[in-house]
Amino acid sequence: MQRRRDVTCDETCPLTYRDWHQLQVAQSPPCPLSMLSPKPKKKPYPACDSCKAKRVLCHSKSDGPCPRCVEKGILCKTTYIQRGRPKKAGSPTIDALQTTVPQSLGAPVDSLLTPELTKHLFKLFNDLPHRRHPILHRIEFEKLIVSASWRIDLLHPQAAVLATCICCVAASVSWHSSIIGPGPHPESLADATVIYPGADLRSYGERRAPVYQALQERAITMACTARVMLEPSDMNAASCMLLELSEEDIENSSRPWASAYLSHLRAISAQWEDREPGHAFWTGYLAAEALRAALNRKPVVVTLADQFSFMGNAPMALESYLAVMQQQPQESPTSIAVAPITRFRTVFNCMIPLLFHMTCAARDFYEQIAGDFARRSAPSEPEIVKLLNTLSTMQTILSRCFSGINFPEAAAINHNLSQAELRSRAETFPELRSVAFLLTVIFTGLALSLYRELEHRAASDAAMLALQPDAPQTAKWAQMRVAVIREQARELVLSALPDVHRVLVLQNFPLSAISVSWSNVAAWGDFIADEADAAGGLLEGHVAVCERIMNELKRAGYSQINCRFDTTIARLDAHLSAYKLIKALPAVESLLEAPDTVMSDMSFLLDGSWMVATTRL
Repeated sequence: MQRRRDVTCDETCPLTYRDWHQLQVAQSPPCPLSMLSPKPKKKPYPACDSCKAKRVLCHSKSDGPCPRCVEKGILCKTTYIQRGRPKKAGSPTIDALQTTVPQSLGAPVDSLLTPELTKHLFKLFNDLPHRRHPILHRIEFEKLIVSASWRIDLLHPQAAVLATCICCVAASVSWHSSIIGPGPHPESLADATVIYPGADLRSYGERRAPVYQALQERAITMACTARVMLEPSDMNAASCMLLELSEEDIENSSRPWASAYLSHLRAISAQWEDREPGHAFWTGYLAAEALRAALNRKPVVVTLADQFSFMGNAPMALESYLAVMQQQPQESPTSIAVAPITRFRTVFNCMIPLLFHMTCAARDFYEQIAGDFARRSAPSEPEIVKLLNTLSTMQTILSRCFSGINFPEAAAINHNLSQAELRSRAETFPELRSVAFLLTVIFTGLALSLYRELEHRAASDAAMLALQPDAPQTAKWAQMRVAVIREQARELVLSALPDVHRVLVLQNFPLSAISVSWSNVAAWGDFIADEADAAGGLLEGHVAVCERIMNELKRAGYSQINCRFDTTIARLDAHLSAYKLIKALPAVESLLEAPDTVMSDMSFLLDGSWMVATTRL
């Protein structure tokens, strides 16, 4: 066996092969790590939900949102999807702990508001009167929700609150199966097989109630979490406005959303231009807010300074404006059809002054007559007379504006007509119908509220005087004077029944119906029922209004549930049935009578000879 020879530098220094190899490695230059092992490739971050939904490349980052989400102004959210085989079942202890954790209340609502349902509700919201509010015209919100692929969870917190509020308001008239549940439902709001005059739609309101209440609670929870009541902005003001309008139980509420809504408007309006467009819209919506508060005995949060800020300078007094109108020549009924533009300009010019004074009247009604402080003392007779005179002047102006115009129902108008064709006639002029609807709603609401308040005060004062037999004679005289004023208010309410009929004809159910306080409509139904009870039956002139109010309350059940509506409907139905029965009695009696001429002609039936002849055959 041959032995390997040792490598030596010289004869005196023997060196083995291992030592020589280590020496060569030590003397060689260092080798970079890149040559020893390849550089690991950086794994890209998963795409965010927005880019994934649009199927575009996502440049996601670990420390911030992707550029696309920053450009659109939405949340950059990534939902990780578990890949591979599912994990094995855990231990019984862990499974038991997981089942005891309660699920979030918002989870069912979040899963309900799918992109498809959200798109449906937003499209429906565009047809509602809330969409025309000036504050919503300052927000390009639909562009924002479209960029988020109709996903509310991709929006920023305050934008998500507004989106949920919009869905909640639109859900009150939606026919989607996710809202009203399984079962028969209309194909659209124009489905004449389901939604027609006289249809009882209260079953839809019962089916809608659970989902609507869940959406409302979800919107309130999100609003409190996002602090929309504390941070003034256009978006937060719109959210507070929609939350206030979605609240139904106003009598037991302190109306916090209305206060926040007006507070936000005062804060953000200071940054607007001096001449903010849309004064007519601001005037109408602020007047509607004042009426909503006054009808429910709540403080009117719209101040006189707010009116000057959003509506402009104070107009002339109603009496002066009526005097100016009376100096103008009254149009004949034949000129209404040929000059609708002239009629509309006349009505539009008086709209802002009327709404301004109507807002002031609603505020005075609460502060001087129906408010908590005003009810501590005897009713102020000068304030009552002043409000009665204001309402009488309003009625005269409305009568002059809309006399001779026979407005048809919204369903009876041919929707295939162009805007020019609709504006060629005063009764189908869209803007004229809207102005007539708004002005008449406010007037009729204030008139009935004043009469009901005087009735309530009279009952309470009579009870107090009964407990005080030694009351001064001046108190009894004051009671008699208030009774005379109350009778004048009753006459005003009776004369306003044609105006109530106009309101119910002009409304486009259910789109504009939700803007009407249904408690006010039910109050008019109770008033007619009370008058029928006092007169021993329904009066001839009240039949048409009574039947229409009953039908409208039945259709109001499509959007909400209210036990008061059922009571009012039952009372009106009983009076209508009794009225129709009384009208049908003469006809029934005439049928039951046996005229002599008929009996004389058919007397041969009594002798029996015809029976004998038949038997022989």
